[in-house]
Amino acid sequence: MKRKKMMKYAEISVVVLLIVALVAVAIVMYPRTKASDYFAFSDVEAEYESSVGSATPTINVQRLNLTVMPIGGDATNFTINPGGNTDPLDYYYSEIKNGTEQTIEVTLNSPVQSIKNGTTYPFTIFVHCDEIEGNVTLQIRSKASDYFIFTDLGAEATTVGSSATGVKQAVSVWIDPETVAVNPADYHMGDRFNVTVWTNTYQNDTDRATFAWQIAINFNGSLLSATRTGYTNGSTSQFFSGHSTVPVSPIITTTSASIGESLIGTDSRAPGNGSLCWIEMQIKMAPTGDATLTGAIAIDGSNTFLLTNESTQIPFTKYDSVYKYGFAPNIKIGKLYIVVIPVEGNATEFHIDPGGNTDPIDFYEPKIDNGTSHSIEATLTNTVQSTRDGNAYPVRIFVYCAEAEGYVTLRIPVESVILY
Repeated sequence: MKRKKMMKYAEISVVVLLIVALVAVAIVMYPRTKASDYFAFSDVEAEYESSVGSATPTINVQRLNLTVMPIGGDATNFTINPGGNTDPLDYYYSEIKNGTEQTIEVTLNSPVQSIKNGTTYPFTIFVHCDEIEGNVTLQIRSKASDYFIFTDLGAEATTVGSSATGVKQAVSVWIDPETVAVNPADYHMGDRFNVTVWTNTYQNDTDRATFAWQIAINFNGSLLSATRTGYTNGSTSQFFSGHSTVPVSPIITTTSASIGESLIGTDSRAPGNGSLCWIEMQIKMAPTGDATLTGAIAIDGSNTFLLTNESTQIPFTKYDSVYKYGFAPNIKIGKLYIVVIPVEGNATEFHIDPGGNTDPIDFYEPKIDNGTSHSIEATLTNTVQSTRDGNAYPVRIFVYCAEAEGYVTLRIPVESVILY
């Protein structure tokens, strides 16, 4: 009896040992996949604040953007726990198919600290699904705004709405530019600029033939004075070019200017368009501080006319101009001047995207050494608009290198903008 019991115990021991061996072989041959192997993470970006006074670079992560893709199979009942007292169920997905990307934007309830290691900030999250779970360490790159210093900023630009847009519909008389935007960085009291008066009389080939014209404009005499006026084609207007003319002497007062021109005999100018005269204006008053001085340069309808050779007035629509002396509220930037300095390490594979459908490769630099200045003159394919904010025009660019990337808002001082 005793022998039989011993045999039974021996049989049980053999079975147990066999099971243990099979489990060990299974573990060796088919190890459980780690979460970092089961998923691929990409496009990792973070919003954070840099810690002040830390011995080593440290950040406090507030938001996290990432793209996750299962590569070891489907992920059912998927969640992530990024820490910071954040509820993993806020980022629950019932299923993410194998090979399918899922973009996740995480807002942490409390900031999570990360200390820089090499060129990145490691950030650990816990990933769970029915198939796998475990910690995954993401690598957060520095923000471009921390990694670089941007200095010596400047721009070349035009003022939004600073000139007339093509020929006005007939019959019309207009001043070009429609908005005279004078920048205090470029113009001062006593400086001068010109405005030009145009007309369009074409409606059909049989009427609106012109024999004579007179232009009179009015302006604010405390802001401006008229110093000279003349024809746009030398001794005649461009509108009457090729015809014999009789000039009408200009009359200039403290608040107005006028000039005219007439053809001779039965001659007439066929319907069409062209420039008539230019008027030179002088700045009499400068703005104080951030103020903008505004006034009209207006066509005097009662003293402006177009005449046929039968002395019949041709009705027209007039378009005035607005004078603004101050830093323009809106500009269209065509060229940027930037000096960039890496301050946290070398910048390899560096380039910027200044916007305006401009190719970032145009501003590629293989390497910028840490602490070294690199100058950029970026001519934009299309202009980028900026609205003045205080004493600067903000412009958003995208900066990339192997060590850092992100959007950076440059603040271009108003006095560093050249307006055309």
